[in-house]
Amino acid sequence: MIQKGVARDPLPLSPERTKAVLGFARALGLSADESSSMSESLLAALDEELARSTLSGSAPAPPRDAPVSDRFVVMAVLGRGAMGDVYRGFDRKLERFVALKVLRATDARARERLQKEARAQAQVEHPGVCRIFDVTDEPAPGLIAMELIDGETLDATAAALALDDKLALAVQIADAVAAAHARGVLHRDLKPQNILVTRSLPRRAVVTDFGLARGLDEQAVGGVAGTPGFMAPEQARGEAQLTPATDVFGLGATLYALFAGRAPFPGARAEALQAILRGPPPSLRGEVPRDLAAVIDRCLLSDPSRRYASAAELADELRRVRRRRHPCAAALARGARSPAAPPALATGAGGSRAGRHAALHRGPATAQRAALGRRRAAGGDRGGRRGPAARGDAAPAARHVPRARPDRRTAPAGRRDLAERSLDRGFARGRTGTNSRRRGRSGARSPGVGRGLLRRRSLGGADRRASAIDA
Repeated sequence: MIQKGVARDPLPLSPERTKAVLGFARALGLSADESSSMSESLLAALDEELARSTLSGSAPAPPRDAPVSDRFVVMAVLGRGAMGDVYRGFDRKLERFVALKVLRATDARARERLQKEARAQAQVEHPGVCRIFDVTDEPAPGLIAMELIDGETLDATAAALALDDKLALAVQIADAVAAAHARGVLHRDLKPQNILVTRSLPRRAVVTDFGLARGLDEQAVGGVAGTPGFMAPEQARGEAQLTPATDVFGLGATLYALFAGRAPFPGARAEALQAILRGPPPSLRGEVPRDLAAVIDRCLLSDPSRRYASAAELADELRRVRRRRHPCAAALARGARSPAAPPALATGAGGSRAGRHAALHRGPATAQRAALGRRRAAGGDRGGRRGPAARGDAAPAARHVPRARPDRRTAPAGRRDLAERSLDRGFARGRTGTNSRRRGRSGARSPGVGRGLLRRRSLGGADRRASAIDA
């Protein structure tokens, strides 16, 4: 679940609980005056953090080397990276929980780098990109206040996810990177540790850490930058001009780790870089579906021109892979109302093959006709058709049973005369199908064909013997 940014409504605290919260506030570095004059929202936030630390079994203590700020109260460590740390904090001014990123270096270059990261990440407005709230210069070299994500990293979550859930997250990650490319931002450090997955359902992937991001029109400076094992070959060679295909390689390496459970290029920094320069990693064919393995293989090609041209193209391909694996893929792709297939469609039982195909591919109207066909096959209809369930056998389809011809003794006189007149017109035109040897060459009716034959052909059944005598 993503925190909405506002602390919960303050509730009255017991004297014992208030004393514990004030002690926790002093442990976090708040002075006695600040503790006695804190707002109700800050008091509620400290109470929530104290309860969180108690449930986790950790002692409520201030993080070591935590920044001291008049605006933000640092409460706990969320993660430590190679160049900086991320803390869970509370914004007194806006009264909400935030994530605070602070670089370890304190020089002017670190401050410029922090400002550049904040600007690059703030340019991308997408649900799959962590939002930036503010960037400050104090304490030195400054800190970034960003959206607090209640979740875990992608590598910590992947083992408990099903294949379709992983595909859904893969599409979201590619869409987020495509949004960054649309704003002219290249991430350059895509890996499972820089992607958070929310704990609440439906799970959502959020891309973070734009510390190495730069503009697409900028040239890379400063040598090799990135994470060994997830950077593209041109990035490992230190090339200055990079394209969106560089992030496509990072996405492919992230997908490889997501679906395989291991890094594509394992080992230490030097070993991983040598493996990247040698060529693509072993294919995942046999471990994942073939079409998905082909997508990952194309992302990890050494030649950037042979990869997907953009993250948007990769996202579209991943959507096609997911649709092909969904039981109601075609219906979902066309915006069907219900994502779940009917039992007869999912199992293939009942109805014809054409009816099942129509129900999946041509929308609700044809689905109704297919349902009518299944009812006919199961129990019969007013037309006299009988299905397998009505016959008591397991035949795949019901044969057509013609309607019974009217009996002369019971049929209404008007309907009987109409049938006889129709047959008379047929004989006059030579279209009755009667044995041609009983006709003349002109097509006229032979003398041997009288009204008895007409009645025998039209009425049938019980009147045949009586009609022959009449003739």
